[in-house]
Amino acid sequence: MKVTFGTLLLLLAGPALGADLLRNARFDEPPGPGGAVSGWMSRGEQFGKARLVTDRIASPTLALELTAVGKGSTGNDSFMLYQIIPHEKLRGRKVKFGAKVWTEGAGVNLVLFTPEGQANDFDPNVKSGGFKPHHGSLVIPKNASYLTFGIQLFGPAGGKAWVDDAFVEVEGERAENDQPAPGGAEVRVAVDAGRVERAINPWLYCMHIEWVEDGLGLMEHDRPVLREQVMTKLRPLHIPLFRFPGGIHADYYDWKLGIGPQEKRGQSENVFTKKVERHRFGTPEFAELLKETGASALITANFGTGTAEQAGAWARYLADQHLPAPLWEVGNEIYLSGPKTDGPNGKRIFKPSDEYARRFASFRDAIHQALPDAKVGAIANLDAGAFPLAPPENREWSHKMLGGLRSRADFVATHDAYAPVVIDGANDFSTEPKRREGYRSLYAAADQTREDLDELAARVDKQSPSNRGLPLAVTEYGPLFGVSSDAKRQAVYVDQSRTQAAAIYVASLLDVFIGHPRVMAACYTNPIHKWYGSLLTDTDQGLVVTPTYHVFSLYRSRFFDDLLPAKIDSGRFDGGRLGLVKERRGASEILARASRSKDGRRVGIMLVNRSVDHDRQAEVSLAGFPATSVDCKVLSAPVPWAINGPRLSDTTSSAGEIAPRPLPCTGTDRIALRLPPNSVVSVVAQRG
Repeated sequence: MKVTFGTLLLLLAGPALGADLLRNARFDEPPGPGGAVSGWMSRGEQFGKARLVTDRIASPTLALELTAVGKGSTGNDSFMLYQIIPHEKLRGRKVKFGAKVWTEGAGVNLVLFTPEGQANDFDPNVKSGGFKPHHGSLVIPKNASYLTFGIQLFGPAGGKAWVDDAFVEVEGERAENDQPAPGGAEVRVAVDAGRVERAINPWLYCMHIEWVEDGLGLMEHDRPVLREQVMTKLRPLHIPLFRFPGGIHADYYDWKLGIGPQEKRGQSENVFTKKVERHRFGTPEFAELLKETGASALITANFGTGTAEQAGAWARYLADQHLPAPLWEVGNEIYLSGPKTDGPNGKRIFKPSDEYARRFASFRDAIHQALPDAKVGAIANLDAGAFPLAPPENREWSHKMLGGLRSRADFVATHDAYAPVVIDGANDFSTEPKRREGYRSLYAAADQTREDLDELAARVDKQSPSNRGLPLAVTEYGPLFGVSSDAKRQAVYVDQSRTQAAAIYVASLLDVFIGHPRVMAACYTNPIHKWYGSLLTDTDQGLVVTPTYHVFSLYRSRFFDDLLPAKIDSGRFDGGRLGLVKERRGASEILARASRSKDGRRVGIMLVNRSVDHDRQAEVSLAGFPATSVDCKVLSAPVPWAINGPRLSDTTSSAGEIAPRPLPCTGTDRIALRLPPNSVVSVVAQRG
């Protein structure tokens, strides 16, 4: 039987090459969120559904059950589970595939597919009476552009089939090929564990939250307490700082409306939704969050509509409540407002640059009267993306403000790390090639952020001599794929923020922040949100842990106190212009940072593979550290547009649970391992 696969343009590489090229081939991994089959992607959900069962299995403990729904499943209008298989090293080789299949009202087609050639096994018998072995083989064409294995359902609505013990393997090869090859490394990383560059500031892992919508989901909707299921997820991350009361919201915020009994609290407009909300998540609830997580506060003082006296009174209240608030910033993004601009970040909060430079000291002094040890930062921004964000009349705000800032700040706060921010519809991420192109631009954006931070530090030193050498704080950052008034397109942008690709971008930014000597703090946006990926997505189907959550989990549990030198030899990639992101050539495919624990017994290394298409064989040499054991973990997905939980669009894929898993690695002083595409790899070496 010949099957057309015009809709299956699957261009990206998947898991590492081994004897069995499939993940979860026996379907025995526990189901992911919503019952998703771990390791497998699906298409044609309107024609069929899949679940794991225990009552019809060929081997313990689970098997796959397929059911045709709707108008049935046939041809291109069919339901399929599939995986993408690395194909480069399979060209010219014979690959076998198969599974055990039980049909009852529907048939199953097993297919190994490349655009240049395919093989399939289809039995039209729709009532097999038990599991029957099915198998086939294909010599992979030497010009194969990609390779997939699919399990396709054919039958009327209600027809069922069961599948177990699937396999795809190179003929004559066995499982020892799962181990990384000792030679032929494409990437080399050299770590000097005997020399510490500097301590790593834990404030690099802080979170941005807002007072609106119950703290964006931190509180229960029906009672004024923190949600325990959220706290259970946040506590293990050891978040050091929470930024409050918001970004743009901060420049409208009156802290007194958020204290006292709930029923007596004031109301304010949510400047984004235009709805009036009671201040349910106020300072007392924020204090409880800090207590529950062991964190401290970064407070954004209201410069847009507030006064120095109000900031000082809030600082006094926090001091009286013994609430730890070591960091303050004066204002949020006044530099992006304008005297003629409408909208939340507009004329209602606009203040000229000379007024900010003049009044900053009064805010700083008022805060210091109550909290003399607090660090108080001024705000500034380059606005150096591919298009300007500030209105024309305000584009020199930061330049002028720094030139007029005579008083000493403790740091400079900036927001130069959102990407790609598509506003012109240049990429709708509707096809795999578009997504692949967009992710390259996204990954390269982290390099643009590094250069922007370098330039901002240089401008501070040059334009404000009294503030020469100040540290920088990136008090908001994250994947912001775009903004659109079209609801369908906006759903795509929001959906993309939940992807594995978004997590790789966040890991790339963490690499920048950790490596930059002037960056002292960075706040990710947000720990929880109903729509955006954040760390936790608060969906109608329950709380979803995003791939980005796992990035922070890896860094907080397996990356340590002191920064070590790490030199890297890696391939390069190019990223095109997209949204705010400028065209970039020669970005490093692989990023690497190394750390050592305070007691000197552990070395933690974080590797980020930013290749959209290819896995890379890597060798990490570890000097000055006699390791006795090495443990490796990887966060990867079958495709970079994979997400955890329900989708909002057809531009993402639910591929089972994306979470860190063990990664084979060999050696102690020279560690060999394979880095999957779009992955974060953690290596921890320990000595006795």
